[in-house]
Parts: sequence; structure tokens; C-alpha cells
Amino acid sequence: MGRCPCSARSAHILPPVQSGHGPGLPVAAEVESAKPHDVSVGRRVLDEALPVLQTVTDVLADRGYRGLAKVAGKHGARVVIKAPAPRQVGFVPIAPLY
Repeated sequence: MGRCPCSARSAHILPPVQSGHGPGLPVAAEVESAKPHDVSVGRRVLDEALPVLQTVTDVLADRGYRGLAKVAGKHGARVVIKAPAPRQVGFVPIAPLY
């Protein structure tokens, strides 16, 4: 098979979520090759964004970002991983935290 003429991209977006207010407009975004692992890009995005977003206390993420606890903690935030329940069969939407 030939190579695909398109490049795979991955987006990492930080939308603010305030308790009772729902999601807002993105405050940081990074789009790049899909080759780097989510955690390596996530570390860079958090290292750049969290120092200027000093009110951030929680970083909501999926399982692909499990390795971000140390960098988030360095900036006074914690990582909350949203994942399906163990042994869950089929698609069940995960309830939002806001």
C-alpha cells in the first residue's frame, strides 16, 4: 500500500470549566503531528499555560494523559482522569464534572 498524502494531526485543547458554569472558550491549544505521545505534548501545554492561569485547580483529562500529575502538581493543580467504569460494555457517555 502507498503512503497517505495527508498528515495525521492531534489537537490538545484547554477549555476552562467552572463549577456550575459549564465549559468556556479555549484558553490554550496545541495542534501538531500525531506522532508524539499525548503526555509529552500535554506536559508542554500545561507548563506553558498553567503559570498564567493561576486559578486552575483541576485538569480534566482522559486516560491518554495519565502521566500529567507531576507537572500539574508543580503548578498547584491536580489531574482528574475521566474513564469508563471497569468492565463496561458498549458506549456509555461519561457525565461531565461541571
